[in-house]
Amino acid sequence: MYGVLLSLYLIVAIALIGFILLQHGKGASMGASFGAGASNTVFGSVGSGNFLTHSTAVLATLFFIISLAISALYARQDNNAGKVDFENLQEAADQVEVPTDKKADATLQVPAEKVNDVKATVEQKATEVKEAAEQKVSEVKEAAEQKATEVKEAAEQKVSEVKEAAEQKAAEVKEAAEQKAAEVKEAAEQKAAEVKEAAEQKAAEVKEAAEQKAAEVKEAAEQKAAEVKEAAEQKVSEVKEAAEQKATEVKEAAEQKVSEVKEAVEQKAAEVTEAKETVEQAAAEAKAVTEQKATE
Repeated sequence: MYGVLLSLYLIVAIALIGFILLQHGKGASMGASFGAGASNTVFGSVGSGNFLTHSTAVLATLFFIISLAISALYARQDNNAGKVDFENLQEAADQVEVPTDKKADATLQVPAEKVNDVKATVEQKATEVKEAAEQKVSEVKEAAEQKATEVKEAAEQKVSEVKEAAEQKAAEVKEAAEQKAAEVKEAAEQKAAEVKEAAEQKAAEVKEAAEQKAAEVKEAAEQKAAEVKEAAEQKVSEVKEAAEQKATEVKEAAEQKVSEVKEAVEQKAAEVTEAKETVEQAAAEAKAVTEQKATE
């Protein structure tokens, strides 16, 4: 039982030290804000702290309980080793048969004073053994209490050392986190400068390409405008030429038509004149006939 408790005691002590060293200090939150701890833990930033805190409390409680149990068991073993069973000793003394005058031979007779002396000596010895046993128990109890005090002081000292080591580890982690943050900030500024420079260079290239494209488009537009203008002038010239030709044809046709109309009018006038002469001749004949008719 003592060996089992001692083995369990060592396991709990090692586990307690490990859990204390695994906990984050006050400066670990700065490192966690840059992604140094929360994303890589199994329980997360909050879950890991709660689990480690509860586990540390449980292990500390087990540590003190096992320490007290080992001390009590050790004291009990020492007490059992130095304890004298006075009742059994008294019963054994009572069972000793002292020869009497009736049971002893003449050659084995023991005086009553001798028996009383032996009995008194046995009782005195028993008293001394009892006192020594009680003194031994007191010494063992005192030693156990002193051992428990020493174990408690050693545990407190160990906890203080572990706490100091944890604070030192937290300070180192905080310093490393601050250094890491400075490096990350410097790298970010450098990256931002590179990105800005690349953006400005890209903007200059885009601007140059846009100006070149605009010049090409302008040149192509001017060339296209010149071609359109030339084609328009050529088309206007063709239309004008066709219009002049059409006008000439229309003019010739009109003149021809006018000439035909004039010729027809003259012909018609000649016919009208001829008809007039015919009417005048008929009128003269009619008048002559009338006058002749009147004369008759």
